[in-house]
Amino acid sequence: MNRWVILVMLVIATLINFADKSSTSVASVYIIKDFNLSYVQYGLLGSIFFWFFAVSGVIGGAWSDKIGTKKMLGILLIAWTVLQFGTFFITSFAFLLLYRVLLGVFEGPFGPVGISHISRVFPPESRGMAISISNAGAMVGAMVLTPVLVHVNQTYGWRISFVALGVVSLIWVLVWVFVKDKSKTTVESTEMRLAVEKLKWSEFRPILFSPTLIFTLLNLFGCFWLVVWVSVWLPVYLVKAINLSQTKMGLAILTIGLINMVVSICASIWSDKLFKKSNNLRSSRVIYAASLQIISALLLFFVTLVQIPGMVIAILGLAVGLATTTLSIGPVIMMSLLPERRGLMASLGTSFMNMSGIVGPLVCGYLIEMAGNNTLRGFNYTIICTSAILLVSSILFAIFAKPDRPLAQNIKGIDFTEPKEI
Repeated sequence: MNRWVILVMLVIATLINFADKSSTSVASVYIIKDFNLSYVQYGLLGSIFFWFFAVSGVIGGAWSDKIGTKKMLGILLIAWTVLQFGTFFITSFAFLLLYRVLLGVFEGPFGPVGISHISRVFPPESRGMAISISNAGAMVGAMVLTPVLVHVNQTYGWRISFVALGVVSLIWVLVWVFVKDKSKTTVESTEMRLAVEKLKWSEFRPILFSPTLIFTLLNLFGCFWLVVWVSVWLPVYLVKAINLSQTKMGLAILTIGLINMVVSICASIWSDKLFKKSNNLRSSRVIYAASLQIISALLLFFVTLVQIPGMVIAILGLAVGLATTTLSIGPVIMMSLLPERRGLMASLGTSFMNMSGIVGPLVCGYLIEMAGNNTLRGFNYTIICTSAILLVSSILFAIFAKPDRPLAQNIKGIDFTEPKEI
């Protein structure tokens, strides 16, 4: 029962994480107007969040292996609280950029630390499902809360909605202190124990340059490009290109979020069932996730051919749900390559994929500007670009990622004679 309490807390924390991250995009119309921003400048605002996100993710993930994931999660949520309260005093674009940089620094470690914490609590056969449920909190935070944030923005102003999220973070920290963590006496006591020693470069290099790791990272990059597009550009797209009102935009994002959540969780549960039946990572994780991502890419391209709001909303919800299944499966593959360094491996995955957050918003901003006054065409350019990246990365992932292939001959002291999720 305790592991489910922990999972619920992590879902709420993930909800807060992505609500913080996407609150700027929800208030995008107001922020663009208040600071008189171009689409390229707004793209910079979305991009700058990720400038140090990746580095802080690796550092925070590795540090959590030393101080403990529970303590690290508490530190991160306290930092979010302080930063969200600080937005009340933002009066210039420069300070808004600084806020986004600092928020990125302290939100960067959350993904790998949260995944690492789940891996210490849940057994391998249900880990994909647990990570998927936790990830669902991301889209719930970014989408299901959107109507609430829209209402607060319209009634009290966008700064108040940011401060309100800080209050929620503070409440989470106060509850988290009293949540008992028995993870070290549950799953880890029944799994293979590996001594955590200083990792040598000669031992880590074969893993780092293995095709499985490289193309898993590339696929996570492609998948997260879509997530970034959703978090940065979706509200603007629905208002400026699809011509929805602010209220209808909030309801549309709510619908997309719910469709995504159901599709992603169901897809991940099915992947867990396939792994339990076959004990084969390639068939149950790699080929499965790549197939869903290819379908997602095709659906995204189809969005550019229709302008009916209901169809656009339904297709986007399904496409995002299928693609984000990779966000649950990818870290499982990463941690299986070096199980005694879960935090490090999870942080590599989440940090590399977040590099798309640096490039994506800027590229999309320029693509929209290229279309001139034809806003719909500009946003369609960004959707086609996203579709192409998803398609290419998923095909390469399906061809080259083979996590069941042993690496024991290249790594001293680690026995990978059989495929194993840790």
